[in-house]
Amino acid sequence: MHPKYSFLSACAALLALTFLAFVSLTASAQTDTRDGLYRGGLANLQVVSRYFTPAQAGRIPTLKAILHRVIYETDQANDDEMAIATALVTGHSLKIDGAKGTDATTKMILNLHFTPLAARVNTVQTAAMVKPVAHIINTNYGKIASAGKSVTYTSGVVRKPGGMESGYVDMTKGARKTRIVEIPTAVGDLGVSARAKMIARRMTSVQQRDPAWWSRITPGQAADGQAVVSLPSGPVPYILTADANFAKEWNTSPTTLAQRLVTKIRSAIETSTAKGVLATPEEEAVLDKQAGDEAYAKGDKAAAEQHYKQAIKDSPSYLIAYKLLIGVYKEQNKADQIKALITDAQGEPSLTDAQIKEIQQAAE
Repeated sequence: MHPKYSFLSACAALLALTFLAFVSLTASAQTDTRDGLYRGGLANLQVVSRYFTPAQAGRIPTLKAILHRVIYETDQANDDEMAIATALVTGHSLKIDGAKGTDATTKMILNLHFTPLAARVNTVQTAAMVKPVAHIINTNYGKIASAGKSVTYTSGVVRKPGGMESGYVDMTKGARKTRIVEIPTAVGDLGVSARAKMIARRMTSVQQRDPAWWSRITPGQAADGQAVVSLPSGPVPYILTADANFAKEWNTSPTTLAQRLVTKIRSAIETSTAKGVLATPEEEAVLDKQAGDEAYAKGDKAAAEQHYKQAIKDSPSYLIAYKLLIGVYKEQNKADQIKALITDAQGEPSLTDAQIKEIQQAAE
């Protein structure tokens, strides 16, 4: 290689390494900033909690979860949670609803300055400093708890094309009903109906003990390694499992399903919407599939057909939507449409050979 080009190549490599080092240092600095804010917020919570009533002291696990979410998962936090976390970190309220979008909100969080509330506790000066912070925290916690009090949980079974059945759990708040769980398979002696009832009862029981329970749920793992919606410091270790069959029904992996369920439960309950949370094509496909299931259960096969088609359009690799659409076609003796659907599936690059084989078997 010519010495000139060798020198230029070396310079380019050095610039690339410098950029990568800068990116790495920036990410590391952000992590250090978040860690510092979290530790500081926990220290302040310890001071503030000395001024809690015995009943308010039971809120501490939820407040810790809120602080963690705001600092490490900013786009998942709502306005009430943001107000609690900023009060814990800064020692006063902070107007945050002027921020637009996840990037702006995250930057605001990273620019917060930790303010120690007290070096000592139980002094007149400390009380004067801490009591307003406790008021901010308890006021916004009350809003979070209030949002959960009016929610009811019901279970049932829906019949689907092809003779399939699934259990489900719906969450109802006012006029809004959200299907948060689908149970496509039995486990041991528990059928789909029994499983759905058990989950609905568990959620009702947890809510009665702690109306703000939904604010501290998180994706987790059970002792057997199964993905779950976890409830730290709760009366039960987890709310529900995100098993493989359930994940398949929702067109995703068990781990991703657990995260989706957390977001779905929170968004169904909370009064102020989390920032930056938009439905993915896969989530849109699930909603269309559910609409198709409901239309079919009402006997409207034409509407069910359209919803299943839309689900496939939303997410072309959504296996269950193909099988349900074939079931509707079969009941209406639409052999030509089945053949066309299989041809489309065979030409769809996002479908695996195993998925195409399942679609072909559903058509037999």
